[in-house]
Formats: sequence, structure tokens, C-alpha cells
Amino acid sequence: MRTVILDTNVLLSNPEILSDYPDAEVIIPETVLGEIDKLKTSRVDPDLRFRGREVSRILFDFSETGSLVAGVDLPDGGRLRVLPLDSDAGLPEGMSLRNADDRILATAHQACSAGCEDLTLVTNDLNMLLKAQTYGLKVERREEGRPSWPKRAARWFQR
Repeated sequence: MRTVILDTNVLLSNPEILSDYPDAEVIIPETVLGEIDKLKTSRVDPDLRFRGREVSRILFDFSETGSLVAGVDLPDGGRLRVLPLDSDAGLPEGMSLRNADDRILATAHQACSAGCEDLTLVTNDLNMLLKAQTYGLKVERREEGRPSWPKRAARWFQR
């Protein structure tokens, strides 16, 4: 089964992306949930905050069918789960727990190490894409459906 890890900016640009990967295991790193939670109190575009709340609502709806950490079935036959970072497992050289992108990349790296053979990180953050490639991760760039946020808000969230 194909495994797809979604970055924060991809979820915010298209909260319905969870249904774009039929028959795949869709993983959301726990760090992504923290970043979405920060939007509630940040001074960014209201549309960005709305999309954050929309992602949270969608995930909450799925959580009512079972544990997101254990994984829940998606309507298209795929599976959704939230994956916490195992900070005891150690990070690859050059990564820091203080950096959200690094925590997301480390989560993807740990998933690969745990046996996810066909794993793809999906992002539209160019710096994350480049950094992921340096760690040998397969990356897919998704920009379609990108909202027309003010440049200031987009810069803030692309880290």
C-alpha cells in the first residue's frame, strides 16, 4: 500500500486532500496538528484560520470512527492516521527538534525506517521539498487549489 505524508501547507491549501489518495495510507505528522492549532490565535489572514479550523473539523469527524493514532478507514478505501514523532529514536544528522519542518521530515524518515516502502512526502514548501530530497525521501509537490492569501500570510506559513 502506498503511504503519503501530508505537510501542513498542503492540508491548508486543500483540506479535502485526504480524499485525493484512494487506497493509500495517509499520514499526518503530529507536528502538523500543532501547527494548525497555532493558527487559531495567530494574526494571519482569516481565510487561512478558517482553513485550519476546517482541517481540524474534518480530522475530528474521522476521529469519531476510531483512534487516529491507530488509524481509521477513509471512505475511498484508504487509511488515515496521525503519527507522533518518536524523539527517543534519534534524529537524522542535521535535524533539530526545535524546527517544525525538521520534526515533520523526521517523522517521515522514521516511517520509512519502520517499513513503509512506498512513502511520499506531499508538500508545496520548496525548502522542505529540497531538504527532504537531501535525506533521500520521495517528495511530491502539490500547488493546485492554492488559496489567494496575502503574501505576508503565505510567507508566515511556509516557514
